[in-house]
Amino acid sequence: MTKGGRTVKATCQDAFALGTLLNEDMMGLRCVFYTLGRAGRKLYLEKQKNMPSQITSAMKPILLFVLLHFIITNAMYAQSSTQDSRQEQAIIALIDQYAQAREKQDTVLLKSILTEEVDQLVSSGEWREGIAGSMQGMMRSSTNNPGERTLTVDQVRFLHKEAAIADARYEIKNSDGSVRKMWSTFIVVKQGKQWKITAIRNMLPAGGA
Repeated sequence: MTKGGRTVKATCQDAFALGTLLNEDMMGLRCVFYTLGRAGRKLYLEKQKNMPSQITSAMKPILLFVLLHFIITNAMYAQSSTQDSRQEQAIIALIDQYAQAREKQDTVLLKSILTEEVDQLVSSGEWREGIAGSMQGMMRSSTNNPGERTLTVDQVRFLHKEAAIADARYEIKNSDGSVRKMWSTFIVVKQGKQWKITAIRNMLPAGGA
């Protein structure tokens, strides 16, 4: 299903078009349409009155197969989209945790959301490798460059179900009111049921734009 119920409505309309060709009393298919919710029930009541009287019996199994395949495929797509949306929200929450850990210099939280092999390339060109080296560099940077840090995820792209790339706008508001605007790219992986950060790449656009 998609926004505004458009997929549901299209599914029901296409299903009834095939159901019309089948010339069945729709009792066997009614349960399928009812799973589509209110839109399915409404269209069922509207369309069941206009069934033709005949169709070649040889075509019935074929059309029934096409109909069921269409409905099942659509349901699987809707389920997959919902799952991707949930995982995307979990990744956005992970980046928020990272921002909080940096802001508060919370090493316990930071360690819990990084993988052991994490590495980081910062805008100065410094490489930080491994969880110990990365955390030391992060805490040193937060101390030497105080200011309010904001990370806003711009997009998430899944490489597969347990790995993704998250691009975020990274801003540091300095004490003098100026704002340093950068980009941060996070490579995240799923370990068990938890998403963790395994690589970070910071970039300062030319001119500080």
